[in-house]
Amino acid sequence: LRVDAEPLLRLRAVEGPQAAAERVARAREDLAYRLARVEVHHRAGAFDELVTDLRAIAQTALPIGLSDLGLVAGHVQDCARRGDAAGLGATLARLKRLGAQALTLIAALRQAPD
Repeated sequence: LRVDAEPLLRLRAVEGPQAAAERVARAREDLAYRLARVEVHHRAGAFDELVTDLRAIAQTALPIGLSDLGLVAGHVQDCARRGDAAGLGATLARLKRLGAQALTLIAALRQAPD
């Protein structure tokens, strides 16, 4: 998982260290929630809801430097919109892996000293 430090540094400079840390913590909670919902929507065949949550994942991931996660969420959206079942399965598996890595990384960053 690649992390772009620039958005995090900008967030910290604009909002301050404490507010930036709180925003990242909220982003982690939202990502965890949305990633779980994506799985439920996929199993249920609820593709409109799936796309909505994927868009939210991308919008949450990009401002905190998780560009790979945001990019893959976009790829999953594309497959869902096209009705590409094989592509959807493959990209969704990648999203789940990256999502798990992102959640672990954010948790580790929160525990690291400044």
